[in-house]
Amino acid sequence: MAAARRELERVLEVPEDYFGNVQSVGDLVLLELWPRAAFLPENCQSSGERCAKCRTFTYDAKRGRIVSTKVWERAQDDPR
Repeated sequence: MAAARRELERVLEVPEDYFGNVQSVGDLVLLELWPRAAFLPENCQSSGERCAKCRTFTYDAKRGRIVSTKVWERAQDDPR
């Protein structure tokens, strides 16, 4: 999706470095994005790399733009 690409570039990320999952919720589209690095063997036991760059964009089709970004964070009691 072009809007996700533009938003990643805006925050100085490389769109090609991400995998994504798309789902619709009413009039909104949720784009869950994971960096490729999160799937490297050395990062599979740790949530650090995933937490730092994983994010969900909310795309509003009526407005034709990303309306929110949520960066995933590790739970406070997660010892990893």
